[in-house]
Amino acid sequence: MGLPPRPHSKSKSTRNNPTKLISLPNFLANAASLCANKYLVLVLVQGWQNFSTFNRNLEARKTQDFIARRVTYMKSTDPAALTDANIQFSIDSTEPDEIIAHCRRVSATTLQSPTKPKLHEHHKLSPNDKAIWDQSYLEEYLGLHEDTQTWEYITETEYRELCPLTGNALPSMAISKIKTDADGNPDRAKYRIVVLGNLDPHNWSSSDCFAPVLSPLELRLMISLATKLRIVPKTGDVSQAFCQSVLLENEKYIIKPPKGCPTTPSDVYLLLKKTLYGLKRSPHHWYDTYTKVLKSI
Repeated sequence: MGLPPRPHSKSKSTRNNPTKLISLPNFLANAASLCANKYLVLVLVQGWQNFSTFNRNLEARKTQDFIARRVTYMKSTDPAALTDANIQFSIDSTEPDEIIAHCRRVSATTLQSPTKPKLHEHHKLSPNDKAIWDQSYLEEYLGLHEDTQTWEYITETEYRELCPLTGNALPSMAISKIKTDADGNPDRAKYRIVVLGNLDPHNWSSSDCFAPVLSPLELRLMISLATKLRIVPKTGDVSQAFCQSVLLENEKYIIKPPKGCPTTPSDVYLLLKKTLYGLKRSPHHWYDTYTKVLKSI
C-alpha cells in the first residue's frame, strides 16, 4: 500500500518566520492606478476585488455605512431613493473624494430666497434652494465627521453604558447663515453644527472656560506698528477652529444629531473626541491649542 502524498512544504523563510510582513512599496498609488484603469487586483491575494470595491467596503464598515448614506443623499434627497439598489448604484458610480470636493464652499449666488432655513424644514424650500442648503449642511457635517474627526458613532447600547460617566446626551442644532461678499451680495451658504452647551453637566469655573481675545486697543497698536514699519497687515482664518482641540479623558460628551439630519445613521449617537461649537470650554481649548502651535514656530 502506497504512502499518501506528502503535503506541500513551506519555504524555509516562511517556516522560520510565519508572521513576516511582505513589503509593498507604493501600494496605494499602484492600487489606485489599477482601479483607474479598471484592472483587477488579483496579484497579491486570491479573491481580491478591485481596489475601489475593497476600499469602499472597508470605509463603509468603519463608518456604519456612512459613505453609502451620504452618496445616496448627494444623488437624491428623496427618501424613496434610499433603497439598497440605489445605494449600491450610487457607490459604484461616485467616488467619496469627488463628493467631498464637490460640496466644499457652497455658493449662495443662485439662491432664490434670502430666508435662512431650518434643517428639518428643507422640504419646504424650492428644489433649487433645497439642493443648495442640502449641500451646505453636508459640507459642515463631512468636515466634522471626516476632516477633523470631531466625533465617532456609538450605538444605543454603547450610549447606555457610557451615560453614567458622560451624563445624558446633549442636544445639538444646525444653524444656517448666508455669508455675503464685500458688496453685500450673497456669496456662500453656510451651516454650523453647534451643541447646546448651556446643558453641560460639568461644573466648570470661570477660569476653566476663560480664553483671552484681542482688545480694540491691541488691534489699533498692531495697525499702528504695521503703518510705521510699512508692513501690510494680513489676517487668516482657521476652518472649524473650535473643532481642532482634543478633549481630555475626564471631559467627554455624547450629543444627539441635529433635528432633521439626513446623514447620521438611525439609532446612533455622536461621542465627541474633539471640542465643538457651543461647549463652554471650546474657546479655552482652542486658545491652548494655537498658543502651543505659535510657540513651536
